[in-house]
Amino acid sequence: MSGPRPARGTGTDVPTEARALYPAVPGATPVDGSGPYWSPGDVLFWRESPHRGHPVRVVRDDARGLVAWLPRGSESVVARLPDGRDVRAVRPSERDRHTEVPNRRRWQGAGQVRVAPTGAPWSLWFFTGDDGGWTGVYVNVELPHRRGARTTVTHDLVLDLLVHPDGSWQYKDEDELADLEGAGTISPAFASWVRAQGAAAAEVVERRGWPLDEGWESWRPPTGWDEPLPLPDDVRYAADELG
Repeated sequence: MSGPRPARGTGTDVPTEARALYPAVPGATPVDGSGPYWSPGDVLFWRESPHRGHPVRVVRDDARGLVAWLPRGSESVVARLPDGRDVRAVRPSERDRHTEVPNRRRWQGAGQVRVAPTGAPWSLWFFTGDDGGWTGVYVNVELPHRRGARTTVTHDLVLDLLVHPDGSWQYKDEDELADLEGAGTISPAFASWVRAQGAAAAEVVERRGWPLDEGWESWRPPTGWDEPLPLPDDVRYAADELG
């Protein structure tokens, strides 16, 4: 599998307001594509926010970006409200990430290929169904990844794109972004920047740029890679929801 370098977002300058959202991971630095690279089979923690993340196995890592595999049943960390409810039980503007509680559970979805293009403010998640067939791609608008020791670090920026197997697509969670902006939780400039990154991601989708042109929807893990992955020892959690 090969392909051109991925398109970046609409600018390399991430707003200060956005940079403040990065989870605190000691030693995490921006990714510029120059390496060092992780090796196929390495297990990393894909941290999506201070209280959300998944262990993944490296499929490939090079100047274009990181390709990783999340097996079904792997341990994961999710954020809960202080009273135990899912954070989506309240409007985004009513959530306080400083009081969210990390909980441990298992990844319930089918195995998933994730691609974090170097320097891009989004990642692409290739979904498969229970029969192993491709069901679409989720383009998660997020902060450009940084790397720490066995960790890749980002932060979700609310807006997403759903790409269907026929190539059609649609935005997701536009209402949540509008709620944050309307409540003053984020500034209009920040919201505008996020929308611009979504538009840049949509342009990649429409021209089927990398990694959509590389066939990851038909990739299958080698023998043994479907085994669920445990959380790394240094990931702490407040309650255990594992069955």
